[in-house]
Amino acid sequence: MKLLMLLVSFFLYSIKPALSQKTVRVEAITSGTNTSLRGMSIPSNEVIWVSGSNGSIAKSVDAGKTWRWQTVAGFEKRDFRDIEAFDSSTAIAMAVDNPAIIVKTTDGGATWKKVFELAQEGMFLDAMDFKNKTEG
Repeated sequence: MKLLMLLVSFFLYSIKPALSQKTVRVEAITSGTNTSLRGMSIPSNEVIWVSGSNGSIAKSVDAGKTWRWQTVAGFEKRDFRDIEAFDSSTAIAMAVDNPAIIVKTTDGGATWKKVFELAQEGMFLDAMDFKNKTEG
C-alpha cells in the first residue's frame, strides 16, 4: 500500500509542471452599449457569444477581435441572464422572469424566435447548461 501511494505521489508530482504551464489571457471588451454582461458561451476557439441586460446579445467569430452587437427585437428591456451557443449559427438565450423566456436563433443571430415562456409567480430562471444541441 505504501508503494502504491508513493507511485501515485510521484506520478502527480511529475505531471504538475505540464499542468501549470497553461496560460489564460483575459481582456476587457468595450461594447459601446449600455449593458451589463450576464452570460457567455464559447462553442469553439473562434466563436464567442455573450448576453446581458437591455436585451443585448453579441457574437464574435474571430476569437473576440471584433463583435457584432444587437438588441433582440421585442425584448429590449429584458435581462438575458444566460446564453448557450452550439456553433456560429445556433444559440439560445434565457431571460429571467415575469415571464421567463428562452429565445433561439438558427441564423447566427439575424432573427430570434421565442421557444419557451412561463408567466408563473416566483418563476426565476438563473442559468442553463447543455451537453449538446438536444440535451440540456
